[in-house]
Amino acid sequence: MTSATPQNSDNAPPARGTGMLYLVGAGPGDPGLITLRGFRCLQRADLVLYDYLVNPALLRYATKAEKIALGHHSVSRCMSQDEINAIIRRAVREGKVVVRLKSGDPSVFGKSADEAVLLRREGIPIEIVPGITAGFAVAAFAGIPLTHAECASAVALVAGQQSTTHEVRPLDYRVLAQFPGTLVVYMGVRSAETWSRALIEAGRAPTTPVAVIHRCSWPTQSIVRTTLAEVAERIRAEKIRPPAVVVIGEAVAHMPDAATLPRRPLFGRTILVTRPAHQN
Repeated sequence: MTSATPQNSDNAPPARGTGMLYLVGAGPGDPGLITLRGFRCLQRADLVLYDYLVNPALLRYATKAEKIALGHHSVSRCMSQDEINAIIRRAVREGKVVVRLKSGDPSVFGKSADEAVLLRREGIPIEIVPGITAGFAVAAFAGIPLTHAECASAVALVAGQQSTTHEVRPLDYRVLAQFPGTLVVYMGVRSAETWSRALIEAGRAPTTPVAVIHRCSWPTQSIVRTTLAEVAERIRAEKIRPPAVVVIGEAVAHMPDAATLPRRPLFGRTILVTRPAHQN
């Protein structure tokens, strides 16, 4: 039997000349939702590699770091995993503290395993810093009780698109259709017609309540309430694009009306703040 010693959130940074990689969860969007540990990692960083889904406001915490954007599928070329690993490997071996900043939680559909396994084999020291995943953030920001004593005793996080580069066992929609709780679908906007039809054909009621939450916790957050039978059409009609999570189940019926959700004073507004160039 082995035991692991919990890491102190006030750990000192690596000794000078000793490189380190932190896989940090940035949370769902609101920069105030990053963990204290994640914030401290950014302060220590010499290099930050960040995804396009990460709120750029978080980069201001990394005051002394070089920042590298990893690309956007619809705007620019995305770096391959091999390219990312090469940058990390070189920087850590140079004694730098590297933060790989990922939207949500790096261990929830964040491909952290792909990065961590290979780099650990090469002797790269790694710490994974959890973040708030969007599937759980919707409980607060959309008012959806993911579990409910009357109708949802469990929660399942489901990939709307499965990996095409790994041999992955296909989702069993018969099991998901009978799941005694709430389904939260990630990466499911473009495949909504496929998974919604599969759930219905497997026995899930077409009238099952569904909520689509676009850009959870961002100022531009939007919520569409619908049913399992109509979700694909509503996504098309509302022109919803990623990032979005879809919540499926009777618990959705218990969410409040949008008008009753708490709102911050500037929620949904775009604010321009000017300042001298040297302060950027």
